[in-house]
Amino acid sequence: MGSSRVNGSVQGTVVQAHSITGDVHLHGGTGHRVTPRQLPAVASHLFTGRQQELLALTSALHGSRIAVIRGVGGVGKTWLALQWAHRNAEQFPDGQLFVNLRGFSPDGRPSAPDTVLRGFLKALQVSPSAMPDDLDAQAGLYRSLVAERRMLVVLDNAANVAQVKPLLPGGSKCTVVVTTRRDLGGLVTAHGARSVPLDVFDEVSALQLLARRLGPGRLMAEPRATKGLLRCSAGLPLALGIVAARASTHPCFPLGLLADELCDTTTRLDGLDAGDTDSSLRAVLSWSHAGLSDDAAHLFGLLGAVPGPDIALTSAFNLDTRPASATRMLLRELEAAHLVQQHVPGRYRMHDLVRLYAKEQSAALDREPALTRLFEHYVNTAACAVHVHYPHGRHSSPLGDTRPVPGISDPDTATAWIEAERLNLVATARFAAEVGCPVLPNRLSVTLWAYLLNHSHHHDALALHTYALRASWRAGDRAGECRAFINLGTVYERLRRYAEAADHLEEGLALSREIGDRTEECRALSNLGIVCWLTGDYAGAVEHLEAALALSRELEDPDLESYALCKLGFVYRSLDRLDDAASHLRAALTMTRHLGDRVDEAFALCDLGACYVLMDRPDDALPLLQRALELSREIGERAAEALTLTFLGALHRRTGHHREAVEALNTAAGVSRRLGDRCLEAKAFNELGEVYTAMGDSVRAIGCHCFAIVHAMSIGDAYELGRAHDRLAREHQRCGAVKDAAHHRAEAARAFGSMTLPLDSARTSDAS
Repeated sequence: MGSSRVNGSVQGTVVQAHSITGDVHLHGGTGHRVTPRQLPAVASHLFTGRQQELLALTSALHGSRIAVIRGVGGVGKTWLALQWAHRNAEQFPDGQLFVNLRGFSPDGRPSAPDTVLRGFLKALQVSPSAMPDDLDAQAGLYRSLVAERRMLVVLDNAANVAQVKPLLPGGSKCTVVVTTRRDLGGLVTAHGARSVPLDVFDEVSALQLLARRLGPGRLMAEPRATKGLLRCSAGLPLALGIVAARASTHPCFPLGLLADELCDTTTRLDGLDAGDTDSSLRAVLSWSHAGLSDDAAHLFGLLGAVPGPDIALTSAFNLDTRPASATRMLLRELEAAHLVQQHVPGRYRMHDLVRLYAKEQSAALDREPALTRLFEHYVNTAACAVHVHYPHGRHSSPLGDTRPVPGISDPDTATAWIEAERLNLVATARFAAEVGCPVLPNRLSVTLWAYLLNHSHHHDALALHTYALRASWRAGDRAGECRAFINLGTVYERLRRYAEAADHLEEGLALSREIGDRTEECRALSNLGIVCWLTGDYAGAVEHLEAALALSRELEDPDLESYALCKLGFVYRSLDRLDDAASHLRAALTMTRHLGDRVDEAFALCDLGACYVLMDRPDDALPLLQRALELSREIGERAAEALTLTFLGALHRRTGHHREAVEALNTAAGVSRRLGDRCLEAKAFNELGEVYTAMGDSVRAIGCHCFAIVHAMSIGDAYELGRAHDRLAREHQRCGAVKDAAHHRAEAARAFGSMTLPLDSARTSDAS
């Protein structure tokens, strides 16, 4: 019988066996087991915000043992994971494992699962000689060792599901937190993981982060620079950290220097670089870009060249000549990489700093064909939407034959498309004007002027027509300049910036006569007449509108004729030429109905109803005003709605229905306020003051007329200003405040004296 021999010291019991078959693995005693504590240190005192995300992570891990923190590079996924891990370390007494999987790194080579497993097994005290070579065997041993342990495993910077799957413990006691720039939907589907999306900081959290790193005193000393730094960082934690690091390097330098450097979008990514790859935003984003397929990278670059805050899926189809289904899959790839975000169904956007990086990538691409297809899509679809809104009359699309577009078949779908694309259309006009393409801004300007005007998007209209004007001037397009000047004049009139309105309309009138464009001349005359009326120059208003009416008849243009008739009737009504006013307004109403121009029909109904109010014909006025209100709401013409409600209030006051008058006028004031139209709001408040006077409520009447004075003074509306002072004089006289009454009478005389309208007429035109 042979002998048994043991070399070295032995702890515990030694058993002699006669024969052993199979493999024998001897592991060290449990008394010397080292608990792994691999979590990297974090600067907890600098951690800011993310309270909701920390709660979401805790909640996710209550329902599942795997949580996936996902988001764009630089959004702070690792920081959040480690902060949560350190705060909850006591829940994992058997240790914490951590690994950077290098899914997105400078060398572009993610860590292999077998390499990671060997590191984990070594941390779990598996000797090299006992380490299996096969990946499946390594994963099996790893799962066996941690099966009964309460451990936390942090898998940072994962590339894909295939990399993560072998690293998942098999038991129910371990918790896994994965961070990634991709969605890793396979973990959710196959392993029940919970997804925790991470977005950029809001402004408060971003400010707190800078304050913790730079000190609140330094930020408070330069509030404008601080605001600029926050804007340029766009809430991205990495960008904020780089800003703080650069500012800390030169603590005596003004923050304004750094803010000015970052303000230039063409060099902003250069400024967001603290000197190493981990602190360079461009480098961090490049790692995500390197992980894309060639086709997805190409689309990413094209998206960086597209102007506007976002892009619709149907618009993105025009960037590529491949089938729509292929483009859809590429967008999914970009979304999975968190380089684009589908913020609402079917619409995609980029973070501001990601967009700058994408724009850099676009420089190497042939962008012109893709952008040309996209811009043609925008113009053609806009023309279709406007045509659906205004199939007839002067508001209809001027581009001639308009091709139908799938999905745009009625005013609701047309409105939905324009509202969704409005900012993109304005941005497209700006882009085209800057690169020297005058045709596109002009096409968008003439297509959208009526919609933007009638839906009170005045600031967007101002920008759009300004781009058209600049592009036309640079190209020497006099006709384009003329149209843009007149369109700008109409917008300034609606904004109640009457001096600017008159200047632009005068420029447009002069240009139209210079180039012989009589249609635009007629437009300029009509709109100048309106501005004259609004500023109290009633003689000028009549002169311009009568000239416009004569010219429209000479041109045999019924659209322009009906418009001039309507506005001339409006002015005649204010001059107490009520028979002339009614005659013109009835003719305008007949023509607008024949033309199918529902916008001008609403105004004609409203103005004719108001005329009948002054003529003491309430039975004729009421149905007209009711129909005007119904139609204006139906077509979304809020200015016509507010004006009609004001005239309905005047009618109800005259017929003694004070409660109905107050209701109508309060609604009119509310609509006017939402529109930002101080002219309409002054009218509503003056009329509401008249109602309260009729009700014997002098306090409220005085308050309403004071509000009217504030609005009328701010826009230079002489008539409403004089009317308010005149009514206040009456109320103060009634209350015995003789000096106040005298003051307001003098102010009323001064306001009415600046007008061409006789004082007696001004006082009798209550509904004007």
